[in-house]
Amino acid sequence: SLNAITCANSVIVRGEEYRCRADNKIIVGIPVDMRPGVYPVTTSVGATVTALTVSATSWPRVVRPSGAAGPVPPPARLIADREAKNSAFSAHVSPQWRTYALQTPLVSPISTNFQVTDPFGLQRIYGKKSVGTAHFGIDLASPEGSSWQQKPPQAQSMAPGVVTLATDLWLEGNTVVVYHGDGVYTAYCHLSTIIVKVGALVSAGQAVGVIGSTGHSSGAHLHLTLHVRGVSVDPLQARTTLNSALP
Repeated sequence: SLNAITCANSVIVRGEEYRCRADNKIIVGIPVDMRPGVYPVTTSVGATVTALTVSATSWPRVVRPSGAAGPVPPPARLIADREAKNSAFSAHVSPQWRTYALQTPLVSPISTNFQVTDPFGLQRIYGKKSVGTAHFGIDLASPEGSSWQQKPPQAQSMAPGVVTLATDLWLEGNTVVVYHGDGVYTAYCHLSTIIVKVGALVSAGQAVGVIGSTGHSSGAHLHLTLHVRGVSVDPLQARTTLNSALP
C-alpha cells in the first residue's frame, strides 16, 4: 500500500514502472530466484517511498525416473509456442488494457474439490541429473485418485478478465490464458476441451475448459499458473494474499 501523493505519478520497483490502483496499491510479483535483500520502491523522479524486503526461500525436491521427463519437443514447435505465450502475457502493455484493474475475490480455479500434487517451486530431478527443473505453477488433481478420468470437472477463471490465448501447446496441451488487470494473468493447461475464444470477456467462476490430460501429462489434472508481469508466483498463495489485501 502507498499513499495518494506517491501514487500521483508512477512507481518504480526493480526498474519496472507501475501504475497505482484506485486503492493506492500496486501488485508486484517476486521471482523465485530473486536474491534476498531490501529493494527500494521509488517514484518516477527517484525519491524512495518505501522498500520491498525479500527473504530466502527453500524449495522442495523430488527425484523421478528419467523417462518421466518425456520426449524432446521439436525446436520449431517450441519457438512457435513460446511466441504465442509471450504475446498472451503482454496484454498489460497494450493501451486497451493498460488501466484494467484486477477484481477480487479470486475464486477457486476448479468447479470441484482438488488436491495439490506438485506444488509451486518444486525442483523435479529426472534420472541421474543433479540439476532440478523448477515447477512454476501448481498441479491440481482429483482427491479421489483417477475419478477425473471418468468425470472431469471444469477449469474456471479465477477473476473477471479477457482471454488472451486459447490454443494447443506442445508441452501444456490445450491452454487458456486470461488477463485480469494490474499485470495479473492466469493460465489453465492440459485441458481436454477449450470452451472460450481469444478476446472473450469472462467472469469470475466462468468455465474456460474441461480438465484433461493433453500435452505432456500422465493423467487428468490442471496445471495452473499465475503471472504478475511475467513473474510466476504461487497461484493459491497469491489468491489468499490478494483476497485479504484488496477490497
